[in-house]
Amino acid sequence: STPISAGDLTPGDALLKNSGGTNHVALFVRWAGNGRPLVWEEYTSGRPAEERTRESLRGYTPVRYRPAQGEADGDGTS
Repeated sequence: STPISAGDLTPGDALLKNSGGTNHVALFVRWAGNGRPLVWEEYTSGRPAEERTRESLRGYTPVRYRPAQGEADGDGTS
């Protein structure tokens, strides 16, 4: 994955958080208004993932997955 700016976030991009050895990932869905991201995440360990609106991106690094050269890019081509 490659770090991107918050302004470049598109649905499916990831938000990574590393806080003292505890890592967390949320998938960006869309902006919910007032700069609040709507994400898909497993908020509580062991519970099903759900859509949640976060207050901000504070502490998260937006990233985008980039397939390795020669790896399928999701549309059936390489």
